[in-house]
Amino acid sequence: AELEVCPLIPPRGLAVPLTARTKTGVIRDLVGLAEAAGLVYNRQDLFEEILKREELCSTAIAGELALPHPRHPLPYDIAESFIIVGATPTGIVFGAEDGSLTRLFLLICCKDDRTHLHVLARLSRMLHDPQNVALLIEAEDADDMRQRMEKLEESAIGE
Repeated sequence: AELEVCPLIPPRGLAVPLTARTKTGVIRDLVGLAEAAGLVYNRQDLFEEILKREELCSTAIAGELALPHPRHPLPYDIAESFIIVGATPTGIVFGAEDGSLTRLFLLICCKDDRTHLHVLARLSRMLHDPQNVALLIEAEDADDMRQRMEKLEESAIGE
């Protein structure tokens, strides 16, 4: 069976709302949630790896979505592959090519390339439709966000 992404989100791995107002703040908060969930061995290393990846080329995608991740898998910095989700009440400048603001952030950290590619493929299927991104951004709280993501994943599997 294909890897499912929702099980990779730890119990407290959804920040709705995410209160950060800057790109750096968003990344710091998402990494902090991963650390609080016991998934990160070296928070500062992970934070710097993700910032480096963003300097290379922003992971923001038009349509209010960004998928920050380190450039290479970090088998030693993380306990297991995970996804942390955050949504900001208002858009922030994250570097989307078209200059649009970003509100939905999925931090993706995987132990190996294969997992990373599976996760990206699954998420792109779930989120290629701007309406699906909007649906997640409109989530009222973390529980609502998780339910909405699970529904999206169920419908993406059927494709």
